[in-house]
Amino acid sequence: MHCRPSPPEGARFLLLLTAIWLVFARHLLSQDVPTYLPEGTILPCNLPREDVRDVFISPTAKDLSELPAGAIVGSASLRRQAQILAKYPHLKVRRW
Repeated sequence: MHCRPSPPEGARFLLLLTAIWLVFARHLLSQDVPTYLPEGTILPCNLPREDVRDVFISPTAKDLSELPAGAIVGSASLRRQAQILAKYPHLKVRRW
């Protein structure tokens, strides 16, 4: 069995801070980007997206195009809210 000495206390703390920062950075990057970015804002990277098809539940309509004018669609994603309003301006979107 190969044993390595444990790092000094300061190094363990630094490793912990690095791990916390990486989790925090990943969380920030995986969130939706606002629909408007101020001039001069640079996005250095974009993570691959998951399946873009979301769940749509309606007792009568098969998709968003069949919803009547003024129907309310709920979404927690600002990006999706903007996409829905751009494609279906007759709908109302609420933060879910």
